[in-house]
Amino acid sequence: MGAIIIGSGSYLPENNVTNEDFLQTQFFDEKGQPYTVENSEIIEKFRSITEIKSRKYVWENQNNSDIAALAGLQAVQDAGIDKESLDYVIVAHNYGDMDAKQRRTDITPSISARVKHKMGIENPKCIPYDMLYGCPGWVEGMILANTLKK
Repeated sequence: MGAIIIGSGSYLPENNVTNEDFLQTQFFDEKGQPYTVENSEIIEKFRSITEIKSRKYVWENQNNSDIAALAGLQAVQDAGIDKESLDYVIVAHNYGDMDAKQRRTDITPSISARVKHKMGIENPKCIPYDMLYGCPGWVEGMILANTLKK
């Protein structure tokens, strides 16, 4: 029998940013030159192409590891299991954490180790794994979980 999903979790940021929030933003063309049209025109063109009116942003004090830990705790709760019974914490990502002020990627220690810590998992036999695959990372994570199953 292969790896199965017995619980799932997610995190949707509370910080709602609307298109109007970009009215004071300076936009640049592909040559790095500022656009000469009004921001409202640029924003409306973007909305007409993408149909996006708002998006959810994490707060400045949140990182990928923070939101992954929140989703992980929700998945454990959904599964109805004790987080200390986990054998692995597998985190698929393509960027690591980023400090809002520094604007630098921070992947040491690994994101999965940070998630394990932020989830409050103390079991030393629970092994953290990072999957640096970006979008298809969840598939690679399932392949790894299947490979690691007992």
